Amino acid sequence: MDKMQAAEIFPQAPDYGRGVARRRIRLTGGPRQVLGELEDHAHGMRCLIEHDGAVITAVSSEFRRFPMNTCAGAGEHLPDLVGTPVGSSFGDFYRDGRSRMNCTHMFDIAWLATAHAARGEVVRTYDIEVPDDVNGSSDVRLLRDGEVRLRWSVRNSVVQSPEAMAGQHLFKGFTTWALVHLHGDDLEAALVLQKGCFVAQARRWAIVPGPISAAERNVLAGVCHGFGHARVDEAARLEGTKRDFTEHPDRLLRFL
Repeated sequence: MDKMQAAEIFPQAPDYGRGVARRRIRLTGGPRQVLGELEDHAHGMRCLIEHDGAVITAVSSEFRRFPMNTCAGAGEHLPDLVGTPVGSSFGDFYRDGRSRMNCTHMFDIAWLATAHAARGEVVRTYDIEVPDDVNGSSDVRLLRDGEVRLRWSVRNSVVQSPEAMAGQHLFKGFTTWALVHLHGDDLEAALVLQKGCFVAQARRWAIVPGPISAAERNVLAGVCHGFGHARVDEAARLEGTKRDFTEHPDRLLRFL
C-alpha cells in the first residue's frame, strides 16, 4: 500500500512528526542453530533455525506481539523451509512468492537466520532508526553491532544520498536494484534498512482496533498470511499491541 492509498483509508496520526520508528533484529548463532529475534512498534517475534551445517533441519517460531487476529498461526508454512541450504541467497530463499504465504516479518527473520548460520557461533545485531519525516524528508540509518553502517537521506520515499543510490524509490523496484548492485553484507544491510523503512510508514496513520475496512481489504488481500484470501474477511486489528520506542530503544527485544 503506497502513501496515497493509505491516505484514502486512514487519518494521519496526531502525534506524527515527533517520533522515531525503531526496529531491532538480533541473530544469535549457536551449535547447529540460529535464533533470530525482531521487535518494532508493531511486532515482536522469534524464529529458531536448526541446521546440520549444510541445510535447515527444523524451524520453529514464536509470535510475541502482532497487529491482527489473523496473524496467529502464521508460522504454519515455515517447516517448508526444511532442506533449504544454509547461506541461501535472497533470490533463492524468496522464490515463487513464498513470503506471501507467511508472515512477511517472520519470513524475513528466517532468511536472516539462514544466512547467519554460515557465520558460525557469533551474534549480529541490527538497529534501524527512521525519524518521522518532516515535509517528506527523513534521514534514516542502520547500525550493525552498535556501529553506523548506512545513512540514507530520503525524500518522499526516494533516496537522495548517498550518491550511488540517489533516485532509488524504496518501495518501487528497490530490491531488484539492490540484488544487481550490492552483495554480501552490503546487500543484507540495505534490505534490512529498506524493510525497516517500509514498516515505519505505519506510524504516520491513526490505525484503530477493529475489523479492517473493505478498502484496505481490496488493496492488501493476498499480500501475506494475515491478509490471506482464506482469512482476510475475518481480519481485525488488535487492541493494545502498539509500542513507541522513540525514547526507549533500550526496551527493544525485551518483548514487554
